[in-house]
Amino acid sequence: MKPDNSRRKFLRNSAVATVGFSLIGTATLANVNPGSNFPGYSSYSNEKTDFRSGLKLDKHLEIKGQILDANSLMPVANAKVEVWFKDANSSWKLKRGYFHTDSNGDYSFKSDWPGRKKGELPRFYFRISKDGRENYGLLCVNQKQAFAHSSHWEKHQALGAKTLPTVKNQLTNNTINLNFSL
Repeated sequence: MKPDNSRRKFLRNSAVATVGFSLIGTATLANVNPGSNFPGYSSYSNEKTDFRSGLKLDKHLEIKGQILDANSLMPVANAKVEVWFKDANSSWKLKRGYFHTDSNGDYSFKSDWPGRKKGELPRFYFRISKDGRENYGLLCVNQKQAFAHSSHWEKHQALGAKTLPTVKNQLTNNTINLNFSL
């Protein structure tokens, strides 16, 4: 009578698969979409509007705005807003997620301060999409200001002055308003 190795095979194969996925890592998964105009984009994310870590008592960012149709400047309801940015506590890990606009085209999410590459401001990357249309945006931040990257201005200039971000500095959080066109 031979011993039943099916359990051993299952455990061995599970361990091999786990090691394989950990070697691939999120850095590789972050670059799987060759059609993206921005580094680190990946369609693999969860729906969420709170990206803060820990006790959530530290000063944080609230980023909100409106998605508007590029031609009519009317709000775009139920547009998908994807966001990704560098984790402040890691040199390689990205935080990412998505959410949808409400009936007025408004969106909002909360976040810790993002990490940054040496020599660059911390930044948030955005992908806005609905019904086969898509647009991208890039927001750079520091402790007191927010800047729309030149690529953001180019892609959303139909909004005119509404393209530029505004900042409200408060004791517990900074609120940044950033609009997008689609």
